[in-house]
Amino acid sequence: AGDLITADSTLDALAAEWKVEMLADDKLADGTKRAYQDALKTVLRGLSGVRIVEATPAKLHRYIQAVAKKTPGAARTARIVLKHMMSHAVYAGAIAQNPVEETKAVTPTTPSVKALRADDIRDIRDLLEAWDAGTDKYNRPRNGSVRDTMDMYAATGARTAEVLALRWADFDFKADPPMVTLNGTVARGLDGKLAVQERLKTDKSHRELELPPFVVPMLIARAERAYNELVFPSAVGTP
Repeated sequence: AGDLITADSTLDALAAEWKVEMLADDKLADGTKRAYQDALKTVLRGLSGVRIVEATPAKLHRYIQAVAKKTPGAARTARIVLKHMMSHAVYAGAIAQNPVEETKAVTPTTPSVKALRADDIRDIRDLLEAWDAGTDKYNRPRNGSVRDTMDMYAATGARTAEVLALRWADFDFKADPPMVTLNGTVARGLDGKLAVQERLKTDKSHRELELPPFVVPMLIARAERAYNELVFPSAVGTP
């Protein structure tokens, strides 16, 4: 269908063609596809009706930087999507070069990081333990996962999505010392539901870690009362 795209086609038409190609790409994770679809909506809110021939580096640069002033993260993803779209236009013969290549990349902001002290961690754990001991909005007892999840963060340094994706098969309690393998992540699929995604963003994300002694008794206790494969399931058994 690439021959339908010309220099006079709108970015709306280009986006529609590229979206079909993107969603059919089995190398992209569902979470990535969802992020690209959301970014596509952002792009079309700002550039709907613009013809491909009018999408000059200057115009696209102004648009990307305008988005970056409000939401740098959204601007970075929008630039990636625009780059893919305009590459599609190049392959279709509508333009000779990708104008996004000439735009300035969005520089990520450096967050201000403050290390927690031991007293801070104890206070946070006490608050989370009190939360776990309470009831939800339906007056049902909570499943006691929040404090334990925090302990797992401290034990592994893993990302939130990696910790929530942990399954009992990822642990080897018989090893000396006990080990855990991080080889999954939780991501929202195209249907909007959270699910465990087997592949991680980089090969370095697949790693085996020793479990520090302080976290092992908690994990064993959770394993004894586990009702599904997830170590930290939601109240309804989902990631």
